[in-house]
Amino acid sequence: MKNKNREFLLDWDKLEFCAYLCAMNQDELWYKRLGHFRCSTLDIMQKKEIVKRTPFMQGATAMHEICQLGKRVELPLPIGKTWGATEKLQLIQTDIFGDIKIEYQFSVTYAPQQNGVSETKNGTIMDMPRCMLFEKSMLLKFCADLLNMLPR
Repeated sequence: MKNKNREFLLDWDKLEFCAYLCAMNQDELWYKRLGHFRCSTLDIMQKKEIVKRTPFMQGATAMHEICQLGKRVELPLPIGKTWGATEKLQLIQTDIFGDIKIEYQFSVTYAPQQNGVSETKNGTIMDMPRCMLFEKSMLLKFCADLLNMLPR
């Protein structure tokens, strides 16, 4: 039915009323609020009372599907498996560089790449926004904005 002012009239007798409820588990809600932090670390934080008055992580250790995407790392090369030749002259090794000598390059002593603790921390910090981006299907260019909004 169309009205003269280009408005549509509602027939209240034919309408169906529905109500939708969005319920989320408290554990999962806090897990997402804290940026997909490791469940084991959240358990330790709660046991040592580092965080107070938070009703989260009652022994939850399940890895979420999003975290499997966001926190995965490349697997190392298989140990003990080498490619080998099965026939003569199948693998030919040549000296590509000839007389060029090996030059030793030294890195800075206290660089983050040399420090396992800082590398682990940087990896944890980068895992959190990556998981959030995967969860909401956002572009990678929003990673810096998410890093600024992470809980400190």
